[in-house]
Amino acid sequence: MKRAWVLGSLLILGLAAAAPARELTVSLSSGSFFARQSVSRRIYGSSIPVSLEAGFKLKWGVGVSAGLVSIRDRGSALSLDGGEEEYGLKFRRLAIPVSAFYALESGKFEFRFGAGASFNSYAEDWESVDLGFEGNKVSPRFYAFAGYAVLPRWSLVGSVVYESIPTGAGSLLGENINLGGFQILAGVSYRVF
Repeated sequence: MKRAWVLGSLLILGLAAAAPARELTVSLSSGSFFARQSVSRRIYGSSIPVSLEAGFKLKWGVGVSAGLVSIRDRGSALSLDGGEEEYGLKFRRLAIPVSAFYALESGKFEFRFGAGASFNSYAEDWESVDLGFEGNKVSPRFYAFAGYAVLPRWSLVGSVVYESIPTGAGSLLGENINLGGFQILAGVSYRVF
């Protein structure tokens, strides 16, 4: 499965390199991440992702995008034996999303619907004890994007992203940890050409 995602992503990038881009946009956005698993929501609440993404729109409204997403957070876990001791936690995830999308335009509005893969590197560290986990995972990614042109090259943008990132690992806090969930982002976009 991992090999299929990697090959599919390389195919998307290869097609983008072979076809001349009709439009290149770069967007910077931030917002909230809502974890899929309840144990993550209890520990960290909603995190704040920061996303930098480039979109290459080709002919017929089809395009590809690639970017970088960073999520860092702090939280605390209670002792499992019923005690009152809390353990401080630090979490970080760096993702490289690669997607294909279809764009629709209407006046100053643009809507994109896309799917692809995200290459994730993650780590959780317990601050007061020698525990933690880290790893890398390729996962599916789906998103919807909307933009509104406020100036000839500048747009206000918003997106909703869903990812499922099953790590196959467990921790003291739960089994089958899944780092995925929903991201709701807002920001600005600049059309390079």
